[in-house]
Amino acid sequence: MEESEEREGIGMEIIESYLDSMLGKLPDTPELRKARNELLQMMEDKFGELIEEGKSENEAAGTVIAEFGNLEELAESLGLRELLGKREIPKNPGRVLSLEETERCLRDFTLRAVLTGIGLMLIIISPMAFFFSDELPLSDFSEDTLEMSFLFVLSALGGGFLIYASFLKKDWEFLKTDALSLGKDALDGLRARWEKDKTAITLCHAVGIALLILSPLPVVTELPREGFEISFFLLLVGIGVFFLILAAARRKIYKRIFRQSSCAPGEGSGGTGEAKSALSLEQGSPDRREGEAYGSRRDESGHSPEQAGMARTVLSCYWQTIGCIYLCWSFLSFDWGRTWLIFVVGAALFPFLRIMADRGI
Repeated sequence: MEESEEREGIGMEIIESYLDSMLGKLPDTPELRKARNELLQMMEDKFGELIEEGKSENEAAGTVIAEFGNLEELAESLGLRELLGKREIPKNPGRVLSLEETERCLRDFTLRAVLTGIGLMLIIISPMAFFFSDELPLSDFSEDTLEMSFLFVLSALGGGFLIYASFLKKDWEFLKTDALSLGKDALDGLRARWEKDKTAITLCHAVGIALLILSPLPVVTELPREGFEISFFLLLVGIGVFFLILAAARRKIYKRIFRQSSCAPGEGSGGTGEAKSALSLEQGSPDRREGEAYGSRRDESGHSPEQAGMARTVLSCYWQTIGCIYLCWSFLSFDWGRTWLIFVVGAALFPFLRIMADRGI
């Protein structure tokens, strides 16, 4: 169990991405799939051994790539000699990112994640006034005004945040498909930034999940005060979604740059392409040449077929989930006259979630 958990880090993700990229230009045949599975198993075993010896994920990944990353040497044992001659070599050398560009990219995507999280949180909590207004000393007219104002103002603000956040991504569209090359300073800076941020990213993810799990408690326990249960339920869900989006978006940009970047031209020169890839991965990023091969395997939405399939699966059960929440909420609160508003919130969120899934956010 511990060994499998150790392999789930970014080091193993880099190794799998490198392997997919290394074999991506070969014809998809049963022999290739069998060879890939065998090679991946050997890489996983070696990676697990290195982790148990106390090496970091980046060091272990670099060692594994250095040992197994030369396709020419492995072709005979894997039965790929004939297929190897059919591999295409990308002509685009990739885009070079400086330290300043890398830092600006991380800042922009972090800001974008914050704005997206705030926007979705505001939309989720927008119906809150329908549930706590009864507890306020207001006339019927004032109560209706408060409820509708709260709903439309927060929904409009949330939509504005989401629209503005989408513009922050336009300068970085090339990250979806282009191979990247990082200078030594940029690569070292990115690695240092990741080591500094990964704990905070994991914490954000854990807090988000915890809030979603705890969100039904106000409804079940009628705390903190009768009449405010649903409002606190929506608030906890909104804050939980904010933390999950922030964690997922920040981790995603690190993975994307690591996966498609390599050392600057001249770093590790004098060896084969595989050797340069090993050097790059040992420092925390895959080879730009192989990164471009990975990019060519993506679908038109900019992310891998596996990610696209997962997004479609999640969205396919979206309304069923909304319906289940509606029924549970209604039977718990018996407030059938208001619980239908979850469909309003669901309809408002669905277009944005579909766009996020299509763009691989």
